Amino acid sequence: MLNWYDTIKQYYKLGLYTADQVAVFVVAGWITAEQAAEITSQTAAA
Repeated sequence: MLNWYDTIKQYYKLGLYTADQVAVFVVAGWITAEQAAEITSQTAAA
């Protein structure tokens, strides 16, 4: 089974998704609002 959280998180880190696009996955029910906040609030590792 595909882990949407990990996939979306990785794509966001790569710049393939914006915060607004991540929010769409919450509406679709693929991730929770809490998971979206975790994804979009993380900063890139130095």
